[in-house]
Amino acid sequence: MFDPKQITDPKTLTPQKSLPAETSFEVRTIPSKFLSIRPSLGSSGAKGGLKKNILLGLVIVLLVGGAMAVAAWLFLKSVKKENPLPAAPVVNQPSGPSNLGGEAPIPPTPTTTDPVLPEEELRDINTWQTYEDIAYNYSFRYPSIWTAAVAGQDSSAKYNKQVLLSGDNIDAGRAEINIYNYNEEDLENILGWLSSNFGLSEVDLEAYKLNNKDAYRYDDIAGNTYSIFSLYEGNIYQLHFYKSDKNIINEVYNQFIINWEFSAPPEDETGDEIDYEPAVDSDTDGLTNIEEALYGTNPENPDTDGDTYQDGNELSNLYNPLIAGSAKIYDSDLVKTYVNNDARYNLVYPSSWEAKESSGTVIFQSNTGEFVQISIEPNSDDYQDIKAWYKNYLELDSEGVTNIKVSGVESAILSTDRLKVYFMLGDNIYSIIYNINLRKDGNFMSTFNMVLKSFKIMRTE
Repeated sequence: MFDPKQITDPKTLTPQKSLPAETSFEVRTIPSKFLSIRPSLGSSGAKGGLKKNILLGLVIVLLVGGAMAVAAWLFLKSVKKENPLPAAPVVNQPSGPSNLGGEAPIPPTPTTTDPVLPEEELRDINTWQTYEDIAYNYSFRYPSIWTAAVAGQDSSAKYNKQVLLSGDNIDAGRAEINIYNYNEEDLENILGWLSSNFGLSEVDLEAYKLNNKDAYRYDDIAGNTYSIFSLYEGNIYQLHFYKSDKNIINEVYNQFIINWEFSAPPEDETGDEIDYEPAVDSDTDGLTNIEEALYGTNPENPDTDGDTYQDGNELSNLYNPLIAGSAKIYDSDLVKTYVNNDARYNLVYPSSWEAKESSGTVIFQSNTGEFVQISIEPNSDDYQDIKAWYKNYLELDSEGVTNIKVSGVESAILSTDRLKVYFMLGDNIYSIIYNINLRKDGNFMSTFNMVLKSFKIMRTE
């Protein structure tokens, strides 16, 4: 702090020297042109370090920029919308976003769906079709959506007949009926036949019943199929099924087996009523007494209508033996006309007889157990001559056959017993057979001739 007492005493003041009033001196400065010059780095080593730093900086910039470019490309690729597959169906999407994030919904992946099976039709037995094979004495029922077809038979086939059954796709089920000949002279029972033909023993088989007949079931080792084998009337029947993972198809198989029926052969249908006595023709007009009763002619008069033609001769040539003149038998109620639109043929047969159809075969049954059978089978071995087929396929001597004409076919043949006619037409072989069963002679020879004469192939336009 300033103290005034310190300056009250003049003795304490130190006198100060005074500077001259005017003193001159020189001031020097750096010229302005040198002020703009920056200091030099001096040595060449300092210059090289600068260049390296610059290059390193450029490299780092390039690497960072390249990495950013790659990252941007990957990002764009990951969010880019894929084009739909050409075969994929167009799916209508909702107008707004389907989730809380507001992102567009992802289209569903197309999937392959199994065909939908009509379960009601498969389960409803009342809608099922019936297949009847009179020649081999069996029948069965099968779903309406299945088809049944008789397979062709080649020389290597062991079976006598094969029926193929299938739906419109593999999921709808598949089965086969195979019929084999059984020779009881060579084999004691069905087990011996299965061992001889399939190498199966009783250990491989399960005891079974098919239409109350003894049978065996065999499941193949792979688990893909199973078969039911049964012996009936000299034939082995194999019901072969392809297993399915669908319960409805397995139900169909079970119903198929339940509805299988063996039928009595024609000769057994009338039992003790079958007449084994020789056929009698009292008036020797070509009609047996049984035929006279069938057509209403007089068994004591060979010319019932009095037109000078014998009754049997008139019937065999399709004339009415009850009406004189040119009245045709098919214009009367004595016969019926049978038309097979599938096989494209027609014929006439006695009105009181029963027509029984099965695939490829028709039987016209009398009340005596005798019948006329029409069969058509494919010419699988491509025979060019009916006699060659008769000799090689039926293993019969063709020397004694007679050439006849049937429905315009000149090359038909009549067997030596005059009960069987065979001819070829197109890709098929036709058989017209009169089966007299255990009789030594037939009651309906003139009727058989009438059927042959009336048989006509319907030409396709």
